Order: sequence, then C-alpha cells, then structure tokens
Amino acid sequence: MLRHDGSAPTADQTDVVRALLGKSGQSKRMIDERLRIFDQLPFVTDEVRRSHIQLLPDDPEPEKIDPVLIRKATRENCLLSSPLQVGHVLYFNLLKDTDEIRIDHDSDHFVGLFILEAVRQIGMAMSHVLGDIPLDTRMSLQEFSLQFYNYIELDYPIVARGVCTLSLHKDLRTDQTAFIDVRQNGVTCLAGTSSGRLFDTEERYQRIRTKTRVMNERYADEFALSVRGEEPASGVG
Repeated sequence: MLRHDGSAPTADQTDVVRALLGKSGQSKRMIDERLRIFDQLPFVTDEVRRSHIQLLPDDPEPEKIDPVLIRKATRENCLLSSPLQVGHVLYFNLLKDTDEIRIDHDSDHFVGLFILEAVRQIGMAMSHVLGDIPLDTRMSLQEFSLQFYNYIELDYPIVARGVCTLSLHKDLRTDQTAFIDVRQNGVTCLAGTSSGRLFDTEERYQRIRTKTRVMNERYADEFALSVRGEEPASGVG
C-alpha cells in the first residue's frame, strides 16, 4: 500500500527535482553533482519521521510493497517496503530477504545482487506510483548506472529515496529517467540513474518487439555462418 504524507510538491521541491533530472551523463562526477542538488532537499523530513519507513534498528520493520507494483507474484519476492510519497520524492526501505534470489555463501554485508534487483524494483514502482500509469504497462530498461560509495551493513536499516521524470511530465513517447539515492545511517552508500521506455499500448510494444526479434534472428544466422567460416548466401545481409 502506498503511504502518502498528504502534501503537494512545493515550488522549491519541483525546481530541485527539475534541476537534478535535467543533468545528463552517468560518470561519477555527474552522479556526485546530482547528489549535491538532491541534498538541497533534507533526506529525513518530519513526514519521514512520522511514517512507516524504518530509520533506526529499533524501529518496526515495515510491510513489503504490494507485489503488483513491481510485477512480482508474491510479497516474498519483493525487496522493498511499501513506498512513502513526499511530493515528488518517493521513499522505500530496502529489505534483506527474498525467496527469489539465493546466495550460496555467507557475507558480512548486503550483497550487490540484492542491491541491483532492489534498485530495479524501485524504478518499476516509481513508474506506477509517481506516474500513475496502468499496472499492465510494458517497460523496457534502457540504461542502468550506479556509483557505489560504501558497503551496506546487514544490521542497520537501508533507506532509498528517488525521483523520476514521470512526476514532471507523463509523455510516454519519450524515455523516462529516475535518480535514486540509497543511504544507511544517513550516509549515501550508492546512487545512480536508470531510464526506461514505457509502452502505452500492447500493440506498440509488440510492433517494436517483433522488429527486434527479426533483427536478433538475423544476427544469430550471421554469427553462426561466421563461426563455421561460411559466406552468407547471395541476397542475405
């Protein structure tokens, strides 16, 4: 279930989000610049303190996100808490257990595979919560870039906040971009961007998917010929 603090985005918050998402590039320098812009908005606000988001180890662990928001079959496969929306900003706890991923070794920190999947889930959830797009909307990941600053420990809560272009405009003809800042004890452990293409109709998705399938089959045929040292037949390619 989405928890909403009830406040509309302020003009100042909108300006910060617009400036943050207006930056391009995935270098560490650009991610650092986005973080500096994002820091103009306090990470822990009164709305967050009053919410279900777990900030301290003794706080209650929040319930998991509704799995339909991230296309999961059950809550056991989700790595996110229910989101909290504060204007343009969406907050989550990253949780540490899922039935979907199994690690075959012990680790003294939160492992990267869980982190990558949790951030992917955030991008999907933001599309539905901030963009209010239909739950059956097809999505295609276009870019995924994270900068890691520190290990994430297992014995403290993990809090992520993110913003995305869908809260500024809902033009599904263009790719949408999200920026996510993941913190532990108030310190950024990782941050980065993801962008995706949203298909407002199944017909549009199938049209593009059919083209890419034909292209990939052609690549497979050409690669098989090159491995065998054969020349393509006349008229092929």
